[in-house]
Amino acid sequence: PKFTPGEVANAHSTLWRVLSLFSRAVAPFLPFISDHTHRSLEDLRSDEPLGEARSSRNLQRWDSGASPGISVHLERYPEPWDLKRDAEVEKKMKRVSDVLNLGRYLRDKLKIKLKTPLSRLIIVESNLTTVDEMRAFEEVIKSELNVKSIRYDPQTERYVSLVAKPNCRVLNKRLGNRTDNATFWTHGLTGPHVAELLRLGKIWVPDFYDHIYIDEVTITRRLREGGEPMPSAIEPEGPEKGFHVAGNDDVTICLDARVSDALRMEGLTREFGNVI
Repeated sequence: PKFTPGEVANAHSTLWRVLSLFSRAVAPFLPFISDHTHRSLEDLRSDEPLGEARSSRNLQRWDSGASPGISVHLERYPEPWDLKRDAEVEKKMKRVSDVLNLGRYLRDKLKIKLKTPLSRLIIVESNLTTVDEMRAFEEVIKSELNVKSIRYDPQTERYVSLVAKPNCRVLNKRLGNRTDNATFWTHGLTGPHVAELLRLGKIWVPDFYDHIYIDEVTITRRLREGGEPMPSAIEPEGPEKGFHVAGNDDVTICLDARVSDALRMEGLTREFGNVI
């Protein structure tokens, strides 16, 4: 991609600042390398020989927080500046990073090399705002995971089943001798019941005419295995096998791991081209 002169200048300025802060941060542990790096950066910034830069005091500091000393060991140690942090950007990038890490994990698990392209990646997400944010990084995700297309599916139950386990210690205090019935019934909670429990915070148990509350059970997420039938077809033909799911507390993805002859040939062609 082509960058404007302003974008190039901003990239250089950012790189200079990062290296400057890093050289000062590691100075106590890497005294010689950090000092050499710092002096080189000072020379680049001033466009003057080091001897002249040493005596110059009217140079722009590039908002680095550095003091006029030429040696890194004469500079102030960097301190965190929370005003420069953008929590929303960090959140977005963490989500993208999670998708990439989960995709690489599935490739390693299935022993499918990155050079072999795959047809699609499904990101399980029901929040439309989050989906729009992810679309901005689609090309990066496609390139890093070598997938042809990315889809978004809001139906979490296709890929993740919710399992409720009773918290017997809590149930004993409230239900007493009725705990056995509650425990047996709680083990039988299905996906829709667990979803109702999550939505309302409680669920009515007809067996003993009482509610079970959300703090009386432990709800865990179980990812569906590659050959496990899914409640709904992922595509019109409905092939469930070959789709593999991975996820954490924030992100769930499904990778179409079926490698067709065309995809395999494309991977070999790319590898042959790299060798040449």
